[in-house]
Amino acid sequence: MIDESIYPIQYSLNDKISGLYKLIAYLKNNVTSTIEDSCLFYFQLQESGSIATPTFVPPAGTYSTAQDVYIECTTPGVSIYYTIDESDPDESDIPYTGPIHITNPCTIKAKAYKVGWEPSDVAEAHYDGSLPVQLSNFSAGSSKEYGVIISWSTESEIDCQGFHIWKSTDENIGYERISETIIPSQGNSTPHQEYSFNDRKVKDNILYWYKIEEISTNGNSEFYGPISVSGVNPVPDDFALMQNYPNPFNPETTIEFNIPKDTDVKLLIYNLNGKVVKTLLNSFTVAGYYKMTWNGLDDYSTQVSSGVYFLKLITADFSDMRKIMLVR
Repeated sequence: MIDESIYPIQYSLNDKISGLYKLIAYLKNNVTSTIEDSCLFYFQLQESGSIATPTFVPPAGTYSTAQDVYIECTTPGVSIYYTIDESDPDESDIPYTGPIHITNPCTIKAKAYKVGWEPSDVAEAHYDGSLPVQLSNFSAGSSKEYGVIISWSTESEIDCQGFHIWKSTDENIGYERISETIIPSQGNSTPHQEYSFNDRKVKDNILYWYKIEEISTNGNSEFYGPISVSGVNPVPDDFALMQNYPNPFNPETTIEFNIPKDTDVKLLIYNLNGKVVKTLLNSFTVAGYYKMTWNGLDDYSTQVSSGVYFLKLITADFSDMRKIMLVR
């Protein structure tokens, strides 16, 4: 007779009788089993019952932001499996190991299992967690012409008011908004949309972190990122006019120049007689690195003849000249 004091668990009489019948069947099929094996089998038979149906936190519903959904079960020692394709789960489906991040409408179904126990009922919860914006790309690059260029694109926009850009030199803390005004979105849009923002207030070789804040028309917001990029200072230290390239040229040549502060700038092409044949630039210009091309046309869109010309950069504080040659 089995000494149940070894396994001090209380069961109803019906449970014990059912267990004994199962034990007899076990002994018939396992004639070489030891007393210890039999006792362990009997104990495992008795440690059974009904598994509580899993629950979801937060509960099913409609949310204006992404949600992390947790699955809980009050029965200890269970393994939970779930699906998000509306099929009923079994032990071959996704094992639950942590929160499920929901950004799109979906139905989660979950079922709990435990060795020797009947599985739980299927729990079901539908979440409408559509974000106002479905971001398909978020990237950042740097150049000496523009500083840091932040680019992002969306595949759909629902009740989206626009975006703000946040920046820090630390990945986790210290973010400050650098967009002075909201960057307007398309509002409601399903076609692909592209956006960009230039951050010119950066320093060479400093690692910067950026986030995008999406703002919906109801005032809620969602952050994306961060991403990182090393800065390239878009403001040169000195005025400079570089030699054009190629030189000689045909049909066009590239001209680069640096402006260290906001000022009025003229970039002119003279012929050998000292006459201006082409005005490439004559306007107020913000500090930065610049690149332009000249295709050999004068101010009247007429091709100039082959020969030597002079390129001149003029500001209130600086002027410089380069000799260039057009060969047709």
